Amino acid sequence: MIRQPIQSKWDMFIHGSVVNELLEKLTNVDVTIIEVNRKNMVEESEYQSGIHAFLSQNEKGYYLTYQNSSESVMEGIFFPNQKTDFETGIFKSIDKDNIHLINICEGKVDDVQSDAIKKIVK
Repeated sequence: MIRQPIQSKWDMFIHGSVVNELLEKLTNVDVTIIEVNRKNMVEESEYQSGIHAFLSQNEKGYYLTYQNSSESVMEGIFFPNQKTDFETGIFKSIDKDNIHLINICEGKVDDVQSDAIKKIVK
């Protein structure tokens, strides 16, 4: 018997599912699925729904934009933080089989993560 705790959509999105990973790796296994009713659970997320966005670069560094341009270096989905009016949240980009999560604060990428983006973009 394998159990999986009830996860928010955000947790499933970021961390994945242990059960799904096992089912992908194991063959010739009998599976019985028992549904747990979620209607009594309140699902709260720190982030709003994702928005298609781009990371662009200028002389000051990397910044978030919603339109593709010649300065765009990375395409992904931006998840705005629900607790702020500023462009603050997480930018998610998928490159081949790698998932990149980049913190955005007031529409900009910090210097530490800018160095990581340089390695990804190359």
